[in-house]
Amino acid sequence: MSCSFFTELQKWAKAHYLAETTTSKADENRLFFISYIIMQKSIILFIAAVVASAALIIGFHTNIYVYPAVGAVWELLWLPCWLALIVIPIILFFHWKKFPKQNRLFNAATLVVLLAMYCYVTYIALRY
Repeated sequence: MSCSFFTELQKWAKAHYLAETTTSKADENRLFFISYIIMQKSIILFIAAVVASAALIIGFHTNIYVYPAVGAVWELLWLPCWLALIVIPIILFFHWKKFPKQNRLFNAATLVVLLAMYCYVTYIALRY
């Protein structure tokens, strides 16, 4: 599926969401499908935040260079993990602005995970 297809779906969902009227069963099905897609985005953001946080915490507390293969994988993944921790809140902000009444639980949980990770990184940085 192309990106423009999802953009059109989001525009359609926003227009129908603001109108808060559904006239037929087909419209209700389309709105459910779009809500499902939005829910998937929130879940993906949450999982990405948890995985990036867990990877960095494991990297802080283990000697990753004991095995060369693990060290090589770490060297490839540490920068994407840091970038994810910077980019996810920005994506989450725009997602939250666009759909304020959708998926509050996953959006809030993602923010909690990211804030906890920022606090932890600050603690580690001040400790050394």
